[in-house]
Amino acid sequence: MAVPVVFKPVLGFVRAELIVNCVLVSLVLVTIGLRAMSRLQGPGLGWDDYLVMLATPLGIGMLICQGLFAPIGNGYNLMEYPELAANIPFILQLTFYMQIIYVSLLASVKGSMLFFFIRVFATPFMQKAAKICLVFVGLWLISYLGACIFLCNPVSAQWTGEGTCGAYIPMIQSLIATNAIGDLIIMCLPMKTIWSLQTRTTDKIGITSCFALGIACIVAAGFRLYAISNVALSSNVTGTMSTTVFLFILEPNLAILCVSIPMLRPLYSRYKERRRGASKLQECSDHTEGSRNKRSAQRSNGRGKPNDPNSITTWEMDDYRQDATKLYPAVSTDGDESGSEKNLTNPSHVPKNAIAIQTKWEVTRD
Repeated sequence: MAVPVVFKPVLGFVRAELIVNCVLVSLVLVTIGLRAMSRLQGPGLGWDDYLVMLATPLGIGMLICQGLFAPIGNGYNLMEYPELAANIPFILQLTFYMQIIYVSLLASVKGSMLFFFIRVFATPFMQKAAKICLVFVGLWLISYLGACIFLCNPVSAQWTGEGTCGAYIPMIQSLIATNAIGDLIIMCLPMKTIWSLQTRTTDKIGITSCFALGIACIVAAGFRLYAISNVALSSNVTGTMSTTVFLFILEPNLAILCVSIPMLRPLYSRYKERRRGASKLQECSDHTEGSRNKRSAQRSNGRGKPNDPNSITTWEMDDYRQDATKLYPAVSTDGDESGSEKNLTNPSHVPKNAIAIQTKWEVTRD
């Protein structure tokens, strides 16, 4: 195990890059916590949640690695500080481990998004496309884990230099490029289904914006692709690695954040429903005491609706599945028809690829 030998004061811009990523990881932790709370209050956790929770500690590990880089010459020109050459084996070995974490993290994030699509969108196209993409993500993971680990023979030659190695920079460039292409494909998958929703255009734009957050990851990958091309691995690795190390940590943590923000929509929807329920209760305050008490009780019962998985804004599986049980408006009466139900409306025809909103009415008489 290589160890650092020479330590230098942390440069100002290196410290700033570390602070930026610390803030980003803090936002990731808060977002993941809110996501877990939202899901646990609803139907519970799914494969998409488990995978993004697996990716989160990997993102924290990447941040720790950035902290280890900071005091061992990150940003210092190797020509001006030749003593930093003693740290190069440690830098290369740490980079080796980071690559394994990086590939595993990104595959987990992609898998999380695809499992979310499978859970939410029931159209044949989305089901088939998401599963095909999952297979490709699995193959991508295996391929690049193998490439990162076995680039040199023996493996330790990646940091000792004692052996034969393949082309490192082109391999990393292909890794970044294929990752960005995969993000773009996954981001575009649900767009057709979203714009066929039977809902307001503003809602469609909002949902599209949530999924389009992945553009930030693609932009970060583009900058990293440029930065890695400028790393002088053999002549000035310490002086040219600061930007690529910063983007190395920022890109995967940004991916975790981007796939988790859309899952916070249920919390926002519940907040809106509570606000709406409170305003409706205020409107009822001018009615008679008996009517007000009855309406208040009904509103109190209705405030649980935001947690109802049948709401289109809760992003749950039954919202979109065409094979789910349909609930149609019905009324219960007393007397000779006690316990019976009468349909108030006939179910309307739903197009093959459309997504219907389910509504359940319950009317009681004291």
